[in-house]
Amino acid sequence: MSIDEEGYLYELKDDENKVFWNELVIKCKEQIVAYASNTNNNQRIIKATWVQTVKEIAGKYNIAIVHNERDNWHIILNALSIKQSSSESLITTTTTTTTTKSSSSKSTLGTPLNEDKKATTLAIYNKMKQDQKWRLSSGRFVEEVMLDFAYLEDGNWEEQFTEVELEEISSHFIMDDIDELPSHMQHFIDNVPVTDNILEIFTYVSCQFVNPETDPDLYWLKSTLESVASMFITKYLPITDQQERDLIRRVWNFIDIAYDSSILKFRSEKQCRGSKVFRNKKRKISAVDIMGKQLHGQIPDMLIFYDKWELGMAEVAKEEANTKEVVEGGKKSLDIMNSMFLNVVDLHPLLQCEMKITGYLISKLKLTPMELSNPFGYVKVVKRGNGREIGKNSERLKIYTMTCQQLLKFENCRV
Repeated sequence: MSIDEEGYLYELKDDENKVFWNELVIKCKEQIVAYASNTNNNQRIIKATWVQTVKEIAGKYNIAIVHNERDNWHIILNALSIKQSSSESLITTTTTTTTTKSSSSKSTLGTPLNEDKKATTLAIYNKMKQDQKWRLSSGRFVEEVMLDFAYLEDGNWEEQFTEVELEEISSHFIMDDIDELPSHMQHFIDNVPVTDNILEIFTYVSCQFVNPETDPDLYWLKSTLESVASMFITKYLPITDQQERDLIRRVWNFIDIAYDSSILKFRSEKQCRGSKVFRNKKRKISAVDIMGKQLHGQIPDMLIFYDKWELGMAEVAKEEANTKEVVEGGKKSLDIMNSMFLNVVDLHPLLQCEMKITGYLISKLKLTPMELSNPFGYVKVVKRGNGREIGKNSERLKIYTMTCQQLLKFENCRV
């Protein structure tokens, strides 16, 4: 029995020369299981032997092994149980061996954490303070139940939280209503003819005079309606063979233009500063030395920021429900939004429970808003609102009001 002292202990030790036992269990799982499989000792003796061995090795390097309530030994027991079941199956089976996936889990995510990710996750949990966790009315803490799972959408949550607790948590996933538009802009929209005749809408809007210097917001609304209406009239829309860049350049540029007169800046395909900072932290759970090569930040299709504070982003895909929508809406976008959030909170810690990062997932002609916040404890809450779609009739004007409303919301809550 042996472990790689230089690798595992030095990889997991923190700035105080401490290594958490539960992280080491995950790192050494394969060695522990292999050792346990080749000995007749019972589980208690196996565990005690490993604890003593690790303690002796750590002592040589002045590394302290920290034990807490969650020692993760159940992971070892589960692995041994699976290995034993597999062995018994091989003994009794005479047909060709096949590999099947377990159907006991309700999870639909399909992306299990690897061992390094598990260790990183555990390190985060170990540093949480009890009085700062999200305490439900039942008395249980959300963070403690979340230890083995990642998303509330996962069916496994149904077995971890009670129905009442799930309802309490889900109540925080409802998108807040955005404030109404300024009266003069709302008045302009209310006067647009209620019709499916796009030419009639274009004619009415184009006849309205708006001074771009004295009323830039209303001018943006008028010019946006004109532009989109003309794209339907000239048959540029609906979408045919346009690519993602075409959609950003022609169809969705009204989001960009909305920020022309704002103190906020809007840029396409600009490197996310928050992502870069987050990915280049000097101390990483899986690195002993400072990283030599600097990592680049992720690049969203659209980035909204004020000075060094990034407040929102958007990702564009040509089709609805395609691979890019799933990957960028469910992973990349949330990754970037989380990095933005952490960067702002790092600069202004008091904003942690108030700060909200907005994201837009744009698929074809549909825009779906997302919002990431940290209202309670350590848990991030991701809200996904109802999508709005660009269309020929006046009922589709809500997508433009939503864009303008979000701009005003940004300006009212900027740091």
